[in-house]
Amino acid sequence: GVAHITGGGIPGNLPRVLPEGVAGQVDRSSWRVPPLFDLIRQTGNVDEAEMFRTFNMGVGMILAVAEADAQAAALPLNEAQRSLLARTATRPPSAARSTALPAGE
Repeated sequence: GVAHITGGGIPGNLPRVLPEGVAGQVDRSSWRVPPLFDLIRQTGNVDEAEMFRTFNMGVGMILAVAEADAQAAALPLNEAQRSLLARTATRPPSAARSTALPAGE
């Protein structure tokens, strides 16, 4: 599936393209957040989790594909456009459909 990351950020948009029972675990260290978002966060004293819910944090589109298909799906993209942002995991019905791991984990 393809998730266009708009209002709602990654947590609000990634789950829309994942099958029921699957959660995306986003690795925040897998891409460089543009400095503008750090300026907004610091100047406005905005919590990092709120930043990820409100803004795309530099990620405009996420392609959700099977791991076996990831390399082929990334071929048309240039190096600057692609990052492995997340892995999927089975999730219990009460769990969040996407999570953001702290940078560096």
